[in-house]
Amino acid sequence: MRTKMRSVLAVGLATLAGLALPVGSASAQVVRMNMRAERGGSGPTVSTASLAKYGELFGFDATQTEAAKTLHTAYRDHVNATQKEMQELMKKLESTFQDGEMQEGLKKMREASEKTAKVSGEATESFLKDIRSMLTPEQDAKWGKFEKMRRREGGLIGMGMVSGSNVDLIDLVGSLKLPATEATKIAGILDEYESAMDALLRENAAVMSKRADEDAKAQKEAGEGEMPSPEKMMESMNVMRGTMLKQRDLNKSFKSRISSSLGDEAKAKFDNEWLLRAFRRIYAEPQVVKQLKAAAKFDDITSEQRATIGEMLAAYEKDAAAINSKWAEAQEKSETEDGGGPMMFGPGQDQDSPTARVRKSRTALDKQTREKLRGILSEAQQEKLPKKPEGTGGVQIFGGGHDGLELSPEDLGIEVPDGAEVRMIVAPQGR
Repeated sequence: MRTKMRSVLAVGLATLAGLALPVGSASAQVVRMNMRAERGGSGPTVSTASLAKYGELFGFDATQTEAAKTLHTAYRDHVNATQKEMQELMKKLESTFQDGEMQEGLKKMREASEKTAKVSGEATESFLKDIRSMLTPEQDAKWGKFEKMRRREGGLIGMGMVSGSNVDLIDLVGSLKLPATEATKIAGILDEYESAMDALLRENAAVMSKRADEDAKAQKEAGEGEMPSPEKMMESMNVMRGTMLKQRDLNKSFKSRISSSLGDEAKAKFDNEWLLRAFRRIYAEPQVVKQLKAAAKFDDITSEQRATIGEMLAAYEKDAAAINSKWAEAQEKSETEDGGGPMMFGPGQDQDSPTARVRKSRTALDKQTREKLRGILSEAQQEKLPKKPEGTGGVQIFGGGHDGLELSPEDLGIEVPDGAEVRMIVAPQGR
C-alpha cells in the first residue's frame, strides 16, 4: 500500500490544491486539475466550442449568434486576464518551490487560486444571464435541458482515474452527425441517459462537496503550507474514484443500449468514438501512424516506397488493434479491482502488472514500426516526417521526491493547448 500510495501522491497532492498549470506560451490557457467538487456557482467556464453547442441547442438565429459571440469575446478576455495573473504568479513561485520553501508559496498560490475561481465564476454567471436575456420564450423553455448540459460539462471531466467515466454520450452521439433514421432509433435512450446522468452527477457533487469540507478541515489541522497525511490523501482519492466508477458504469450501460440499437455502419462509428473517448491514451492516433500517412504523400516518394508504407500501415493497424484491445481490458480490470488506472504511474507503479506489460508491447510495436519506416526513407525524407510539437510532450513534477519525473499529459487525463507545457509542483510529504 505504501508504494502505491506514493505513486498517487505525485498527482494527488497537487490535484487537491489545483496546482497544475501550463507555462511557456504567453497565449496558453490555464490547465488545472481539481479534485474539489464545484460547490454551486455557475459551473465551468464557457469555451468557444461550448458556446457553439449552446447556440445549436437553443436554435440561435444569425443575430443571436453574432450577439453571443460579441459577449463571449469580452467574457473570455476577462477570464483570460485573471488566468494570466495566476500563470505569472506560478512563474515567480517556481524557484521557491524547487528550493523547498513551500509554506509561503502554497499560501499565495491558494489565495490566487481562490481569487481566480471567484472571478471566473462571477464572470461566467454574468455571461450566462446575458445569454438567457437574449432568448425567446420558446428558447427559454429549453433552459432546464441547458442546465443539464452544463452539469455534464462540469461533472464529466475527471483526470483519467477511471476510463469512460468522463464521456458525455450525448455529446459523443452529436459529434457523429448520424442520419435522421439512426438518430431516431436512440432518441429515447438519450433522453433516459440525460436524466440518469444528471441525477448521478448531482449525487456525486454532494459526495465530493462533503469530502471537500473534510479535506479543508484536515488542511487546517495540518497547518498552512503543509499537506494532509498520505492516509488522508488516499481516502480522498478513493472517494473520487468511487464517484468515477459510478459514472463509468452508467456510461457503459447506456453505451451498450445505444450501440445495439444502431445499424451496422452507425454502430461501428459509435463504438470507435467510444473507444477513443473512453481510452484516449490507448486509441488516439499515435505519432508513428501520423508519420506513415505523411510519408505516403511525400512528393518525392517512389511507387515502391509507397507500396511498402501501405503494407507497413496495414500490418501496424492489425497488430495495434489486438494489443489495444488487451490494453483497454487490462486497464479497466485494474481500475475496477485495485484503482490502478492511467493515473497510477511513477516510482511506485507495478512495472510488471498486466497493464504495464501490454503497454510495453504497444511501445515496442511503435518503435519497431518507426524504425522500419525510417529504414526505407532517405535522410531528406526522414527530415520531413511529422515531429512531436515542442512544449506539449511532458509534464514535469518538482518537489515531493519526484524531481525530474517526466509524464505525458495523457497520463494525467488532461488536454494541453498547443505550445503549452504543464508543470506540477508537489508539496513535500512531511518535514
